[in-house]
Amino acid sequence: MPVCPKHRIRLNFVELSLDRLRESFVPLCKIENTADFTQPDGFSAWEQPLADALLSILTLPFADGPARGYSNLKNMLLLNGFSRQKIRVNGSFDTETLRRQCFEFYGKNIAEQYFAGFSYDSICSICKWKTAAPEQYALLCVFTGLSVEELFGAEIRPGPNPVLKQILEYEQREVSCKKVDLARLMGISSFQLDSLTKKYGIAPFWTQRNNRRTETIALQLTSEEKQKVSAAVSLCGGGSAAAFVRTILLREAGRILNG
Repeated sequence: MPVCPKHRIRLNFVELSLDRLRESFVPLCKIENTADFTQPDGFSAWEQPLADALLSILTLPFADGPARGYSNLKNMLLLNGFSRQKIRVNGSFDTETLRRQCFEFYGKNIAEQYFAGFSYDSICSICKWKTAAPEQYALLCVFTGLSVEELFGAEIRPGPNPVLKQILEYEQREVSCKKVDLARLMGISSFQLDSLTKKYGIAPFWTQRNNRRTETIALQLTSEEKQKVSAAVSLCGGGSAAAFVRTILLREAGRILNG
């Protein structure tokens, strides 16, 4: 616990040369402390929330305990995108990304102590309530924005698949590009894109290989005009500038012809 949850000041670490601290009573007044009590300016973003989380775990009612049949910590990790299979809500954990972001969030000292040897088995053990020590539960709660009350509370069900939401947004924008380009923009494979669109009944809206285009219209643009087109392509999700221009031209031609 880095911060006193009552007084909101940083706690100092004091070395004790006792092998069996649990069996010894050590009055605070008997400890020779040479630590610097000068308080640094401010705290890291995680320090006060972690102190509150640890205190909440310490003072939980005896009736509260691990939930049976589900883990809100697991659900929150998956909701935060730490799933190895992006098209599955209940996929396996991407422990490498989770460990790297924990190092970035907590810093080297804390992360090396609790996440250096973090593995797939480690996170599964925590999510199945098989880890007895509270520190990693508290650290992961703060990292995911989960309160201790929510950790032990009613089930938090995973929400809509974020990749599905992204596909629907591209469909509504009428972005015209090849399937491989669309999959690359979303950070998934073409196979995953096929699987997700079939699962949710989304008709392919990307450029198909049939109906080969053989006719050409040449456009001469100024540097400024080309920059405008490139900026519009980026705002619409990227992809091929030629496919973007073709989509706009065909859309406008259809509107003119239909009155």
